[in-house]
Amino acid sequence: MGLANLAYTLSRQKRYAEAIPLFEALIKADSTQYIAYLGLAEIYLQQGIETDRVSKLLDLAEITIQPRKKSDPQNWAEILVDRAWLMTLHKRPIKADELIAQALKETSQTFKPSLALLNYRIGQIMVMRGDKTEAAKYFRQSTTIDPAGIYAQSSRDAVLALRQLNEGPPPDGTPILA
Repeated sequence: MGLANLAYTLSRQKRYAEAIPLFEALIKADSTQYIAYLGLAEIYLQQGIETDRVSKLLDLAEITIQPRKKSDPQNWAEILVDRAWLMTLHKRPIKADELIAQALKETSQTFKPSLALLNYRIGQIMVMRGDKTEAAKYFRQSTTIDPAGIYAQSSRDAVLALRQLNEGPPPDGTPILA
């Protein structure tokens, strides 16, 4: 799992050229590593590229998670929300909304990091749709759910970026999530 953690860390830092070969090595070493398919798909989703490849990677992630879907609802929900992201890129908002609803329903409601991640990703989807109000709502939910988690700062940064688009930079001392 150490290599997967490193790959995800590099991906979160947008060091995609370094993360991609790590995810590919994980897949080559064990083709049942759904987490590696998911991580690689997310790199391409972040950049809005390789949507055909993303679809195939998500298919493989879904196939490999099937035996563990009930015992690993967090990663299953992540696959669903990544499919929603892909549907948004393909201009299929109704299908994306169905997948978002399914992801929120099927994830563990007690595992805060997963709920925060899902809300952060849904916020990203709303930004892509141009719905800044909904995006900010999901980013705030992400931060509220797991304030010290890894997606809290990303969510705060996203809310700040949305504010700057609307109003310009906030004055010094203004809380980002007021």
